[in-house]
Amino acid sequence: MSRKVALLSMDVEDWQHLEYFAGMRPPEPRTSMLDGLDRFRELLAAEAVPATFFTLGEVGIPRAPLLRELAAEGHEVASHGPDHRLLKQLSTAEFVAQMRTHKDELEQALGMPVAGYRAPCFSMDREKLERLPELGFAYDSSWIRFGAHPLYGHMELDDWREVVPGVRRAPGADFMEFEIPTLATRRGRVPVGGGAYFRIFPWLLTRRLVGRFLDGAEVYIFYIHPFEMSAVRGVELPAGVGMGTKLRFQTGRARTAGRFPRLVRLLRERGFSFSTFEAFRESLAS
Repeated sequence: MSRKVALLSMDVEDWQHLEYFAGMRPPEPRTSMLDGLDRFRELLAAEAVPATFFTLGEVGIPRAPLLRELAAEGHEVASHGPDHRLLKQLSTAEFVAQMRTHKDELEQALGMPVAGYRAPCFSMDREKLERLPELGFAYDSSWIRFGAHPLYGHMELDDWREVVPGVRRAPGADFMEFEIPTLATRRGRVPVGGGAYFRIFPWLLTRRLVGRFLDGAEVYIFYIHPFEMSAVRGVELPAGVGMGTKLRFQTGRARTAGRFPRLVRLLRERGFSFSTFEAFRESLAS
């Protein structure tokens, strides 16, 4: 495996799970945008690259055959939690209890162990992070150093040993944390790992920012959501949604799928190989 590794991922949730629709009731019947998962899967197959699918229990477990198909194709199925509640809404004890049940249910549906976790909206805190190893998780990917976003969690991991830039190992354990990439600039950090930034920023700007991050980087992590890859247009949003939220939701979706092969090509040009999170973690632990 090349020293330079790209870890592609999708947070498997539907558009109604987005935090800016929290507490709103979508119109019935609810339109699904999970076709974006199928579209992403097709793009991965065309590029012959694997990905890790961080899956909400309430979305993935009813679709257990799909999860098993993804695993059979060489992808990894990991956890995004049972639902999309932010972790700050849960006590640590509540988090541990629900994750213990959820992990068992997801593994039963999948028919194999689940090694990784990513918190909804990267809302992890240090206390909850330290409980993941006892639940049987081998890694987490919920850390992003971007304090300007009000939903993201904030963690200090200075006492965790850096295995390679962007990956840290817990003291006295093989448990690892994978950091979502941000680029340090004079005005602060800019996220360059995907999501809304990938679809909203002009491609030339994205290419320049990601290219700058890749200079000297050994690990690059990309994440996307099904709604951002979906071919569904004209979704009826809940009543009361403001114009700003509508623009945030819609902007760039039509071009996201077309940009993904460009990103893969850029990574290959920079000498990156592709892996799942757990396969890469195992290579670092060996």
